[in-house]
Amino acid sequence: MSVSPELFPIAPSHDRLATFLLGGVSGEVQSVSIIGSYLIDHRLRPGSDIDTVIVVDDLEATRASFGDKIFYKNTLIEDSQGRRQEMNAKLDGVPVDITIIDPDSTNPPNNPLTDYYENFLGLCLSGYPIYGRSLKEVLKYNERVKHYDTIRDMRLRLVEEKIALTKQKITDQQRDDLHIIYELERYVFIRECIARRVFNTLSIKHPEKSVPDFNAIFEQDLADCGLMVAVSRTAAPTA
Repeated sequence: MSVSPELFPIAPSHDRLATFLLGGVSGEVQSVSIIGSYLIDHRLRPGSDIDTVIVVDDLEATRASFGDKIFYKNTLIEDSQGRRQEMNAKLDGVPVDITIIDPDSTNPPNNPLTDYYENFLGLCLSGYPIYGRSLKEVLKYNERVKHYDTIRDMRLRLVEEKIALTKQKITDQQRDDLHIIYELERYVFIRECIARRVFNTLSIKHPEKSVPDFNAIFEQDLADCGLMVAVSRTAAPTA
């Protein structure tokens, strides 16, 4: 079902969005960029938000406050991927997802089967700068991609082994639940990205945007396990 263009929310201009984000951050800002599915056609879809990344000189020395514009989340996170501040604010009624990092606050992962590499390097390439320098410049893309190349073959072997084990689990346990299907889909996506040296430059929700024939490939992997999954969309009810 297609959505009439006049029903799409009106996104704020890039200048207004940049001014809003810069106004909420006290610290030296190197870059403000839009990422994610908004970049597919540079407009909002019903129920969606605008994903943004702010890169500052020093995350520890930065303070961010958007007052009553915060409506959902405002938290500092430190995990195996590094440190970041995540916030959700509204600008002119439009939800804006905000992630604040610095060039050194993101760690290489300790799990080679994660899609961190494909997603983070894809983010560096695809981020649409609305203030300052590009994410490719400020997040040391060239340095990170050199590291990626040194472990690429090893990661491909590991993910192929993981796919084989997951298929065996599906077959032996006669699994057909969405959890195991999603698990297999994620590994197949990582395999295809590594094999083709493709970085996920859009949303992880749209794997076919990065790997154009992904749906057909995944259907074949499911068929190897005796599964057939069909996805269809029904028309929304009318008043």
